[in-house]
Amino acid sequence: MIDNIASLFFKDYIYNRPGFAFAIISEGKIILEHYQGLANMDYDVPITSKTTFRIASLSKQFIGMSIRLLEEECIISLDDSVREYIPELPEYANEITIYHLLYHTSGLREFSYLLWGLAGTPRGDRITEEELLELIIKQESFSYKPGTKFRYNNTGYFLLGLVIERATSMKLSEYVSQNIFKRLNMNNTHFHDDWSKIVKFRATGYSVENEEDCHIYDMMCTGLVGDEGIFTNINDWFLWDQNFYRNRLTKRRQILTRKMLEPGHLDTGEEVPYASGLHFKRNRGYNAYYHEGEFLGFKSYQVLYPELQFSVICMANYEQFDPADIVTKAERMILEDYLGEEPSKKKEEISEEDEPSIVCHDETWSEEEIQDYLGEYHSDELETTYIVNLEENKLVLKNRNIHRRSTKEPLKHLEGDRFCALFWKWEREIEFVRDEKNEILKFVIIDKEEEIQQHEFLKISCETFC
Repeated sequence: MIDNIASLFFKDYIYNRPGFAFAIISEGKIILEHYQGLANMDYDVPITSKTTFRIASLSKQFIGMSIRLLEEECIISLDDSVREYIPELPEYANEITIYHLLYHTSGLREFSYLLWGLAGTPRGDRITEEELLELIIKQESFSYKPGTKFRYNNTGYFLLGLVIERATSMKLSEYVSQNIFKRLNMNNTHFHDDWSKIVKFRATGYSVENEEDCHIYDMMCTGLVGDEGIFTNINDWFLWDQNFYRNRLTKRRQILTRKMLEPGHLDTGEEVPYASGLHFKRNRGYNAYYHEGEFLGFKSYQVLYPELQFSVICMANYEQFDPADIVTKAERMILEDYLGEEPSKKKEEISEEDEPSIVCHDETWSEEEIQDYLGEYHSDELETTYIVNLEENKLVLKNRNIHRRSTKEPLKHLEGDRFCALFWKWEREIEFVRDEKNEILKFVIIDKEEEIQQHEFLKISCETFC
């Protein structure tokens, strides 16, 4: 089995490029580890077991464990309203509990979509905790009623980080360090809430388009933590992994671990595929936990089978690498070694209804036909203004704020007053709304997966365009 898994590491890999760290942990030991590529291309520093990677959303499980520790100590209850700790949130957040945040059932709007999609803020911009909280506070409604739907959400875990800080009167990084990292001797792991902090053996994040085109990411652009923000290495990860079997964080030991790994539920009682900071699935009769992470040129993926006592982890420092691919292949090989080859499954045909997509029409317009749509549209929630203009007989959408991305996105026609556009990586429908005089009042950005229409941009001017 080990030889077969080792063959996954492609022989033609270019070793003077960024790379990855990989490990398989089984029954209390690292049975296979592999390090490939460079942690830093400027100085030709190789990746080793000491190299620390930013693990992005794999950080959420440490937030989940911290919440469970505070619950055990009766400092918080999962039934507490989030406004008990963050009262500056809007009144509608009274309905949102810590439980909702923990299991991604809060209905809060996703801040990455708001920040990098709709508002157009470049990912390299330095965003403070105060600025992000202000953006969340300005949102006027849910995306859906809390407890009625599961939808993965970074906003909730950012807020859980604030809950931990305010419940303990400690910085999140200090609380997690004292109550998790130090107790487990994870001496090379930390929440990176100070962007200027020196990190020993730190890998640099890269984007590698081709052999000749490699770019470095600005590692100092953010100190945001909660939804992500941990730096760690393979050696420390092994210590964290072993804590799932022999919990050293509290006297109650495995009771805490069981709570950590319990999947959540909707108000209807339906189980959601998420535990406390870990995705949850059942595979071949066993409970499995996994997570992926991606941020600023770093990518990571893990899978954990507590009943079989094995896990696989991969951390990489360039965004084109796919750690999920190599981990899931190793996962399959290990399961086949433990349980035998899985019976073949008949592939299910995917209907168009299973994968809904927006069908757009690339049309040209005359100025007379398109005149109503032209103008400036503003959202107070996002403090963002868009311009709808006609260029080369095509409608285009541009973010007016000069400190935001200045790219122009084409508006493609669906039908009537409905169009579609791309907001960074999110494709969304846009519907222009008219008044009784048939004049355009605003446009609304619609997310088909949400029960409530999302953001309104009111028309504020058409003098420049009309």
